[in-house]
Amino acid sequence: MTSILNEFEGGHNEEVLDRLRINADIEINRQDNQSRKIIAYWFTAGFIVLNTLIVVGVPIYNVFFGANYMLDVSEILAKFNGFFGTPLGFVLGYYFKK
Repeated sequence: MTSILNEFEGGHNEEVLDRLRINADIEINRQDNQSRKIIAYWFTAGFIVLNTLIVVGVPIYNVFFGANYMLDVSEILAKFNGFFGTPLGFVLGYYFKK
């Protein structure tokens, strides 16, 4: 940073400003990549956890409370994946767009 400031005082203003702009753009790209990574990770983890809860929870519900109404695991999973599968594909596609 001190070398950049020394060059700035030395009269190479445009070159120094160009380098600072490039460094700022690189930092913004890193932050964007980090944000995409975090969003994709949590959305995927949540999707897997909720799918697991459905697969495990529905049969448990049917055993204890299914006397009046039995839940169908495949029907619930189809609706859940239809609702969250498309956004999951969008998030993962955006994250892996490179």
